Amino acid sequence: MKKPQMLLSSSSILTLAFLMSISALDTAAANCSLPGGSPPCFASMAPSLLPVTVDEGAVEINGFQVSHPSDNAIVGTTSGKQASLVISNGGTLENLRGIVGDVAGSEGEVLVTGPNSAWNNIERLIVGNDGVGTLSIEKGAKVTSGPFSAVGWGAGSVGNATITGTGSHWSFDYAMDIGSGGKGTMTIADGGALSGDDLFVGYDTDGQGSLLLKDKGSSIDVNEFYVGFYGKADVKVENGAELKSALIRLATQAGSEGLLEVSGKGTVVTTGPILAGTSGKSDIIVRDGGALNTNSLRMGILAGSNSSVTISGSNAKLNADEIWFGNGKSTLDFHHNNELYEFSGKLISKHIDGNTWKDGITVGTHELHQSSGKTLLSGDNSLFQGKTYVEGGTLLIGNKLGGDVLVSGGGALGGSGAIGTTDALSTVTIASGGILAPGNLNGGLTINGDLIFAAGSSYQVNVDPKSNASDHVYVSGKASLNGGSVLHVGASGNYNPFSTYRILTVGNELTGAFNGVTSNFAFLTPELIYDYAKKTVDLKLSRNDMKFANKAMTANQRSLAGALDTLKADGNALYTALVTLGDDQATIQSSFDALSGEVHASAKSALIENTLLTQNAITNRLRSAFSEPVATPPIEPLGYGPERKQPTAFNSVVDKDRVAATYGGWAQAYGHWLKQDGNSNVGEFSASSGGFVAGIDNTIADSWRVGVLAGYGQTSFHSNDRASSGNSDNYTLGAYAGSQWAMSHGVLAFSSGIAYTWHQLETERSVAFNGFSDRLNADYDAGSLVAFGELGYKIAAGRSTFEPYANLTNVYHKTNGFNETGNTLAALNVDSDKTNTVFTTLGLRAATTLDLGNISPKARADIGWRHAYGDVDSESSARFTGSDIFTVGGTPVAKDVATLEAGLDFNLLPSTVLGVAYTGQFAKDVKQNGFNVKLAVSF
Repeated sequence: MKKPQMLLSSSSILTLAFLMSISALDTAAANCSLPGGSPPCFASMAPSLLPVTVDEGAVEINGFQVSHPSDNAIVGTTSGKQASLVISNGGTLENLRGIVGDVAGSEGEVLVTGPNSAWNNIERLIVGNDGVGTLSIEKGAKVTSGPFSAVGWGAGSVGNATITGTGSHWSFDYAMDIGSGGKGTMTIADGGALSGDDLFVGYDTDGQGSLLLKDKGSSIDVNEFYVGFYGKADVKVENGAELKSALIRLATQAGSEGLLEVSGKGTVVTTGPILAGTSGKSDIIVRDGGALNTNSLRMGILAGSNSSVTISGSNAKLNADEIWFGNGKSTLDFHHNNELYEFSGKLISKHIDGNTWKDGITVGTHELHQSSGKTLLSGDNSLFQGKTYVEGGTLLIGNKLGGDVLVSGGGALGGSGAIGTTDALSTVTIASGGILAPGNLNGGLTINGDLIFAAGSSYQVNVDPKSNASDHVYVSGKASLNGGSVLHVGASGNYNPFSTYRILTVGNELTGAFNGVTSNFAFLTPELIYDYAKKTVDLKLSRNDMKFANKAMTANQRSLAGALDTLKADGNALYTALVTLGDDQATIQSSFDALSGEVHASAKSALIENTLLTQNAITNRLRSAFSEPVATPPIEPLGYGPERKQPTAFNSVVDKDRVAATYGGWAQAYGHWLKQDGNSNVGEFSASSGGFVAGIDNTIADSWRVGVLAGYGQTSFHSNDRASSGNSDNYTLGAYAGSQWAMSHGVLAFSSGIAYTWHQLETERSVAFNGFSDRLNADYDAGSLVAFGELGYKIAAGRSTFEPYANLTNVYHKTNGFNETGNTLAALNVDSDKTNTVFTTLGLRAATTLDLGNISPKARADIGWRHAYGDVDSESSARFTGSDIFTVGGTPVAKDVATLEAGLDFNLLPSTVLGVAYTGQFAKDVKQNGFNVKLAVSF
């Protein structure tokens, strides 16, 4: 918009051409002729009484009130010229009539901006009379107009209006046209509002109207709303806006076109009756969260009209108490993507006789389309006498529906209601690719009329696992089975695999047959039984030749499935649940995995790993008893006896005070966390352990140290993949011995030990598949015996020591047999088992003393490679009651592991040492992290 300009050409008309600003002139007289005079110049005319005509250029009413209720305000009066008016900063303009873009070829623009700024038009306001007009109302400004308003009034005119910002408002009386004879557009956004009596969009024959109402807080509130009266109209309400009206009419006159689109979450159009397509073409689209609320929607009212209503996208809602279908063509299309869309209104076929709506005779073309998504018709639609086309998705009849139904490829018809009435019979045709799926086990679908299955069609049947009830169709007339197939789809539950289910009953005549029957059961074969005399079709299920093992994919599943194949069918709920599994490979595999009891095998490897913690504690104790700590937190003696002299050759790498002790006590606490990744055969497994080991020892034969130990710990484990968990209380007793010998360049160290751990285990696992479920528990014992020997060679290098070492450890593990407890035959009887695993470790330890001022901690590190031999694959052998034995594997003991340890020792007092160390083990698919903590006091 141009800066304000003014040309004063007479005493009564203010025509703008040169720069000026009318701003708070109060009542001072203005007497100025520009150009020509020498400013400043004054006249006796009061500015507050001046009418305004803007021919060219711009004027601003800034914080000033201009009132001339008996004359007009015209902006844009000359062809080929541009004129503008700004009302701002609380300024107001009052006039009789307002015209923006008066004559053809002219361009006028008015901006009303800011709170308290206003333009009041007593009679009318026309934006785009014969020229181009633009009106912008923003930032809380107000515009009012009298009995008539228009945007795009005359033929060839163009009108544009925008109302934006909270508090911005255009209020009109009687009527407003958007696109009356020309092209009119209006946008209401960001909290703007429009209110008045009757609103027409696309009024006259050549009129083109477009209205966009958008954003939360934006609104239209009118009495009657016409979308395409004689002309063409496009109305969109979106993004949370709200429109209210007592009545909405679309495409009222012949040749008119009207579109109403409601979209976006929170967008609501609320009205009384909607007359859609009285004589013209109307389209209503409700989509993507929008809602259209009406007490009555009347479509295709007069002959020659064409009306459509479409519900599309997700979460859109058409709330209509009733929908009437008239003399024209009317189409209601459910084209959404909701999992379930319920329409509870009534669909009624009517006809217009004069000005009266009547029932009973259908004159127009009435169509109901199911295009996508799943739609439930829950209202009484028995008075609908048009045609229903199910072309995609699923249409469920929850009450009554009149008229014929055609289900074509990609569409499915179901529900528990009735199609047709005894007074108006219907024909239901399932065409090639179409599906009939009643989907109600307690009554099924009733067809008052005839049913036709074409070649290539299908009938989907669900059966009740607890009875002989099934999906069922009752046909009062004739059922023609011209091919097609029956597809049995089993609901979740434990079926009687030898039941017979009635799926079709015919009242008049049963002809033809289905081409065949298929099932989604992997281990049952369906069979159809026709009784043409009784006019019934039954479905029978029988066990087929498919073995459980044929559906297994992994070693564990194959072993388990082989045992399941030996179960007897009679009265075995587990067997029944298995044979009624659907033919879905993933479901079958997960069912086998749930039954396997894999957790019992995986627990063994966790307990074997836990046993190695005792071996590490013994090794640490013997090293610390002979020398300064080299790698792990040394287990300091808790007390020492009288000293005994040792060979001087030890001095460079051995702590003489510790060797001198004849007896001592020690303690070490530990904790670690183990995670083993799963694979196609076994599930992921995690375990955590915590506990302590304590012992006493003595020096014998000058250089040998021997002792005994005891310990307690607890191991918790779980496998989320197998819905299994457990814990073990571990009690340990052991003995150990070690010595050191001086060599030419260092000291040769030997450590050995033996310990036995009693394990008391508790496990719990859940089994759930195909309606079968149980929670299984077990309490049982196991034992682990560990024996080891280690050689190391300690070398001194200044303040540091280095020790390459080799370790050989053997772990013997035995699990006692036990029986799981539960409520079903899924409980396992598990055999006892023995394993023997050998570990070799090669590594290097190092230690040094750090100088940190007042403290001198000892830093330690250990890196090694451990290899496992023998029984590294943890297995468990079990059987179900009545089955053969089977063996499943759990997470194995890692064959090759990198070991890591690092720690610090602090001498808090001459007789007190605090040590902390990190421990880790890393292998393919295995990670273990832990810590050791010791506090030792000597006396």
